[in-house]
Amino acid sequence: MVRVRFGFGGACPPPGEVHRYVFTVYVLGTERLELPENPSNALVGFMLRSNMLDSASITAIYHR
Repeated sequence: MVRVRFGFGGACPPPGEVHRYVFTVYVLGTERLELPENPSNALVGFMLRSNMLDSASITAIYHR
């Protein structure tokens, strides 16, 4: 029997593997992005980069 789980289960790579999680924050030149309901990932990325003033990323590494 296969169990299906939905949602984020946390960081839990298999033993011996290293997982990297990249977190990025964006500074936008607008208070909000004008997006339609249920926009595609491509449209969100385009609008985000079109209004981006700056960004910063941090990479978290987790291993067991």
